[in-house]
Amino acid sequence: MASVQPASDGLATPIGHMIDHSFLPLGFYIDSNLFPSSRSIDRVSTHSSRLLLGPFCGKPACQFINTAPGKARGVCADAFLQRQTLVVPEVDKYPGHIACDGETKSEIACPLVSRVGGDEIVLGVLDLDCLALAGFDQEDKFGLEKIVALIVAACDW
Repeated sequence: MASVQPASDGLATPIGHMIDHSFLPLGFYIDSNLFPSSRSIDRVSTHSSRLLLGPFCGKPACQFINTAPGKARGVCADAFLQRQTLVVPEVDKYPGHIACDGETKSEIACPLVSRVGGDEIVLGVLDLDCLALAGFDQEDKFGLEKIVALIVAACDW
């Protein structure tokens, strides 16, 4: 944790720098409403209710994840909608799991939550995959939540 704090000090967008410190396949999925939109596209009807792939490290990943009621599925969508970190020891047993990489055996997805006053705004999800079963535990969850809090606090959303 001590090595992450200096990497984010004074940076408005440290996410790209954080990728360089990764050792597992990981990706940021950001609420599509936070991305710039094309003038020719109706942003509200086309882009609401989905997460778009942001910076990532690893094999090609899903470009977007649906979060619309009744259509949402997968670990990232569930973490985003439930506003809580999900630790999945065996992804093949997770209902609705989206297999971006068939070699992935376990996963952890941590929502990026901004707290302004009394409001909570879910900005996206940080998703990490592991090639081993039960590759993440409660200690990883606790540490990842601290890292995500640093990232959210350091960025200009």
